[in-house]
Amino acid sequence: MTDEREAERLRQERETFEVQKSQSRWWFGLRFATATTLLALAIGVFVISALIILSPDRYSPDAVLGSGFVMLLDLAALVGAALSALLKPSSQPSLSPVTHMSDRD
Repeated sequence: MTDEREAERLRQERETFEVQKSQSRWWFGLRFATATTLLALAIGVFVISALIILSPDRYSPDAVLGSGFVMLLDLAALVGAALSALLKPSSQPSLSPVTHMSDRD
């Protein structure tokens, strides 16, 4: 009976670990896709703003001024996002064994 319990416990531990590993992989993919999308949007905003600023004769002064303001906000948001990613602890716990040594007794 004890061997069956240990085998079942080991099976459940492996299954739990595999589920955690799969969830960790999916969360990484989601975070990566979100960061890539946001970076592409930020680059697009920056490029459009730069085009407007570099050809002020084609646009009104208000559009050029607004474009400069948007570019500064875009850069500030990128710096803030980078610092936030660097300084905050990981939101995803690291993978570890699901059974502690004291649980085995």
